Amino acid sequence: MRQRLIRCVALLVIAVWLPWGIFWLRLDDNDAELGMAETKAARTPATPRVIFVVAQTRPSPGWCQMLASAILSNVTVVTVGHGEKYTHSQRVFWVMHYIEAAGLRDEDVVVSYDGSDTLLSGALTVQRAVDRFIATSPSSFETFVSEAVHGAEATAPLLFTAEGNCYHPQLTGSVKWGLSKGRCISAYKRVEGVLQQQKKVLVGERRNRLHFLNAGGYVARVWALKQAFMAYRTLIRIRKLWCDQSAWGMLYLWSISRDTSVTPTVRLPFGLVGLDMHNSFFLSLHGMSLGKSIRLISPSAIDEAVVRSKLPFSLFFDLLDFPHATPAVLHFNGIGRRGAVLLETLRNHTSWFVETHRNEAALLKAREWLRQGARVSLHGIGGKGKEVLYGDVCRAGAFL
Repeated sequence: MRQRLIRCVALLVIAVWLPWGIFWLRLDDNDAELGMAETKAARTPATPRVIFVVAQTRPSPGWCQMLASAILSNVTVVTVGHGEKYTHSQRVFWVMHYIEAAGLRDEDVVVSYDGSDTLLSGALTVQRAVDRFIATSPSSFETFVSEAVHGAEATAPLLFTAEGNCYHPQLTGSVKWGLSKGRCISAYKRVEGVLQQQKKVLVGERRNRLHFLNAGGYVARVWALKQAFMAYRTLIRIRKLWCDQSAWGMLYLWSISRDTSVTPTVRLPFGLVGLDMHNSFFLSLHGMSLGKSIRLISPSAIDEAVVRSKLPFSLFFDLLDFPHATPAVLHFNGIGRRGAVLLETLRNHTSWFVETHRNEAALLKAREWLRQGARVSLHGIGGKGKEVLYGDVCRAGAFL
């Protein structure tokens, strides 16, 4: 009887405590898994934020058309300098103020470009350009290796538009077009000569016609832009510069030549600044022409793509010299009045334009979205920001 009582008590204890033991073991396992997950999350770098920003003091038809292209490319563009007095040299100051106000991290990415003579090319091309830059550019100064950029194994963390025209008036001491251009080209050639003597080459191929800096478009890691901005700010103060393109041109040439006669405060590390010679992000249309530089996709091929392809579409034109180019931003700089045909033609061959015009319903939906749904972000005096309807500042649908 006593033994039976002892067995009953033992079974009761087991029945009560076994579930609790299993529960605590599972809880410990869950805590361990949670701890591992937290450790993994801490070790996994956060995805960089990507901000598109333009400096524009007041609305204009070109700015409205650019915003429409951005909205229909699924890109949010922040406008800085709204309501301010425009000067070339102040543009990057407005961008830096926004970077600070938005709390961007060093590894984040900023895409800045002229607001009134540009178009975005479409969601797919923009995404490809952004992905390529993030994958190939150093996310911090600690991971920056100048030799890797120099050897085309990495992308410069501050990448400017490259163009065929050379115009840095305050570098050359003349604003006269012909004289300034000749002196500008000579300055680049002198640097190239020094590099050749040192058995080095430019960051890119000298054969490429597009190898002069244009300040109307750049993509940058925030850490690199901050470092370059300190040198830029010092340079324009010392030289009393008003032309930002001249200032950035000087900084670029001094950085790749490693000119020791230049004061260290304005000499950037070699490879920090580069030019987008292969149109991986920007396309400057100055001096380009249809047929010679650009091949348009035929109307029948476009119709077939509309029927068979899924959204988003690819671009409906090719760059003959660079078949793998991903120009997210099209820059119609210096094309003059005759360039209106080029602008309209290329606009009609962007993916966002074809997507919008693929049928009547898509076109009506896009126009309605621009009129009553799409919003734009404006940041002006004192860095104050606000959002307004696109239709309140632009003629909705005027560019469709």
